[in-house]
Amino acid sequence: ACLAWAAAVAPRSARHARRIDVPGTALFVAAVVALLLGIIEGPEKGWSSVPVVTAFAACLLLGVVWVLLELRIRHPMLDPRLFRDARLAGAALGMTVAFFGSFGLFYVNASLLQYGRGWSVLRAGVGIIPVTIPLLLGSRHVPALVRRFGVPATLTAAFALTSAGLAGLSLTTDLAYPWYGACLFVVGLGIMLAVPTLTAEIAAGLPLERAGIAGGLQSATRELGSALGVAVVGTILTASFTHHLPSRPGGHGPAPHTVSEALEATPGAHSAIITAFTHGGDTALRAAALITLVAGALVVGGLTRAHRRARTAS
Repeated sequence: ACLAWAAAVAPRSARHARRIDVPGTALFVAAVVALLLGIIEGPEKGWSSVPVVTAFAACLLLGVVWVLLELRIRHPMLDPRLFRDARLAGAALGMTVAFFGSFGLFYVNASLLQYGRGWSVLRAGVGIIPVTIPLLLGSRHVPALVRRFGVPATLTAAFALTSAGLAGLSLTTDLAYPWYGACLFVVGLGIMLAVPTLTAEIAAGLPLERAGIAGGLQSATRELGSALGVAVVGTILTASFTHHLPSRPGGHGPAPHTVSEALEATPGAHSAIITAFTHGGDTALRAAALITLVAGALVVGGLTRAHRRARTAS
């Protein structure tokens, strides 16, 4: 039904024949996969191990080759020269940061509710509803807020709320659910402010005839931020979890990486294993909060300078 409705009412723009950039797409995907592999394998294999160092080196090399290729071909997947525009570059980075924080939360939230509180899968799913309320009810008011307070102020509030909510969640895993739900609501407020504002910034950074590129860039940065959020938060959670696990009889073999593996290895240490997991989840949420806050501050600083230059030029 949505597809039929969009086909009927969506405005049609002029189509431009261009080839699909298969080499550029393959290089970009390979660089991102190498980066994620390095992050995920770091705690288990060691950050200075050959596989991890090789993954990061491959990411860097593939990224450089991708940039050089995109600068030379006629129809690049994404022209790196577009990021000379500080407004567009800042908005793209901001979208990555926003989805880094939100998907870092989504990755760990359900497990914390199930293991930490003993909730069922259904109850854990219902338990995340507070994060969606601002998105459903408040997103339509964001353009008015941006017009009144400006993009930098709106994004400052967005990243501060997201970071505060993530940090709050790490402090409320042992408290009654209303406290946890309130922190989810705060995270939702941050996402509500960030996503429409950054979407408009990306669209404004490109001319109308490049609206397709703007849409593709928005989707790419969202997916990249989501993947990084899951990888980084999952890596920190696993490292902290395995570090705080109780010693197993004999202590042989690799350390368990999941609650089920740990319970199978030491079935008599259920309470200690759950405590280790919730400690790991709390640590991961605090790390996500700090990264979101610092990276968000960089984004706001860059966009503030870009808007100031634009006002001076006009």
